[in-house]
Amino acid sequence: MANLKQYAYFLKGNKLAIVENDITPENDPTSRDYGPGSRSIRYKSPTETVSDGLEIEYTYSPEFYFDTYLYYDVASTTTNASATNDDIFMASSLSNPDWDKDNALGFYLSYYKRSNDVSAQFAVGNYVYITGNTHFNGMHRVGSVSNAGGNTTIIFQTPIKELHHQNAAGTGNLTTDNNNFDNDVNEGRLYYKGIKKMEDESFDLDLSPYLAKAVVYYLKGKMAEDKADFKSKEYFMKQFKQLVEKKQSANIWGPRVIVPGAGSIR
Repeated sequence: MANLKQYAYFLKGNKLAIVENDITPENDPTSRDYGPGSRSIRYKSPTETVSDGLEIEYTYSPEFYFDTYLYYDVASTTTNASATNDDIFMASSLSNPDWDKDNALGFYLSYYKRSNDVSAQFAVGNYVYITGNTHFNGMHRVGSVSNAGGNTTIIFQTPIKELHHQNAAGTGNLTTDNNNFDNDVNEGRLYYKGIKKMEDESFDLDLSPYLAKAVVYYLKGKMAEDKADFKSKEYFMKQFKQLVEKKQSANIWGPRVIVPGAGSIR
């Protein structure tokens, strides 16, 4: 018979965390967890690994979207990134770059590809997206693009703060703990084209039909408020809230039970 496990989640900023209810009885009368009902509030970091059977479904406010899914799998086949088509993430040192003019000497995340000119795939000011890296997953903006001797170097506007990820004697390696380039901090997947970041009203929001209609009511309500038509404003805002509630309710799956009233026929 499987043991009962109870989980919950909590939000802190933009982080989502899982906690587990510790149902072990507490027999110490001096403990704050002692007494009836105490187990219902004893949530803590999960006590063991769950390899499957635990699923989280959530929604988020999009900051970007992929227009295309073109990418490079970043990995070096050699310890010094010397083979053709070896590519790595590395650290580049710059003085007063255009995007950080007050920094006399800074280190910035870079992408390097050996013996292959891929500079045309990157444009200054565009965004890339990194996955599968131990430190630098996420979106990064291209700061400069160069090609020398057939080797491409793309420097991103992402500063590298940790000292042990900065250049080791000019090698460009992202870690002094490992003198090779074939380690996890120098690897990952780089999506390089079609990354659209939300910056102004031209960004396309992926709204559900409920929310799309809710936005219309919200704008009408604000327009009515500007004209001091408060009766219409209250009507539109009521419709807006109802549609938002319907959207939230649609996120909850499972059986819906309608409970009859106290005076209804059974």
